[in-house]
Amino acid sequence: MTVVPKSRIVVGAAALAGLAALGGVGAVLNNDTHSATGATRFDVTEVVTTTSPPDNSALTKLMKMLPAGFDASNCAVVDNPPRDSLATVDCEQNSLPNGPTSGRFSLYPDEATLETHFQTAASEDQILPCPGGPASASNWQYAESPNEPAGKVVCGTYEGTPDLVWSQNDKLLLGNLQGTDVQSIYDFWSNNTI
Repeated sequence: MTVVPKSRIVVGAAALAGLAALGGVGAVLNNDTHSATGATRFDVTEVVTTTSPPDNSALTKLMKMLPAGFDASNCAVVDNPPRDSLATVDCEQNSLPNGPTSGRFSLYPDEATLETHFQTAASEDQILPCPGGPASASNWQYAESPNEPAGKVVCGTYEGTPDLVWSQNDKLLLGNLQGTDVQSIYDFWSNNTI
């Protein structure tokens, strides 16, 4: 049992409060007024460690990458994000005319992890040809570098809803859009995200 003299209580309590506010250490103090010297004594009986709140820099970065018509007004952080994601948001109806009905966007730590999650998402879809593309996941490129894959894209339906999933390697972004038909979400993706 640790005994803290009364003169140090103010400093000790302030230090503990500061540490607890920073996510460090908190303690429960018991007041024991029955000491041999007659001084008030406090015993530290429990120490609790806490973790710091998650770093919001990944979420801030992700929010800046969202396609036009998605922002903080129609997107919210996912409570139970996909394994390995640094940040994930679910978005409701896009604010642009004829925009997607919903979207999910995740930021990953590296290309290998991004590729794994793209493959998982693509495997959950009933694959359909993207407009002008093959009936399977395929590479897409930026116009300024047509010979370098920038990521992958796949079109299909998820539980009967038209769906488009893409990876964007330079941003480590995985996007998933749903809408009323494959053509409209493909047009939105090609005009507003790449």
